[in-house]
Amino acid sequence: SHVAGYRGYVLFLAIAPFLVLIYNPRLTVPYRSDVWAGDRLRATLSAMPGPIFAGSLSAYVDDSSNAVEPELGAIYEVMGGYADGKLTPEGSRWLTEYRTALAAQRFTYVLVDPSLSQFFVAGPAKDNGYVDVGPLFQPTDEFFLWRTGWIPEPELLVRKDLVGQPIPLGGTR
Repeated sequence: SHVAGYRGYVLFLAIAPFLVLIYNPRLTVPYRSDVWAGDRLRATLSAMPGPIFAGSLSAYVDDSSNAVEPELGAIYEVMGGYADGKLTPEGSRWLTEYRTALAAQRFTYVLVDPSLSQFFVAGPAKDNGYVDVGPLFQPTDEFFLWRTGWIPEPELLVRKDLVGQPIPLGGTR
């Protein structure tokens, strides 16, 4: 019994260094370049004249900025999207308030993370005159030199009267 325990212990000591070599922290830890891309995104969102709607981008919006940044997964749940798909009264109220704000042109910009399937953000914005001008950053922007996939790449919807005007730190649309 002691011999078997000792053999198991020795076997563990022999295998443990190889297990450590197999572990790759890069699979769970963002690269430094992703931190730079996140800083670039944060600086751009903070510099945008607001109020802006930046759903699910709260990690990249400063507390002092003039942004509305609900977690869209939570909104989708309140709307009933994870249950039977039927719109709940609370979800209906949220959607009505969002559409009212869009109709009043309250937001200068609406940002959409294309990796999320929250159709209820972009659709109503387009219905209320916001223009989809594509990605927030131009394809040649340094943001794409740094980004490896951890950082969202938001699409930008612009109020009609702002189309073609420069976006602080983000280029011209």
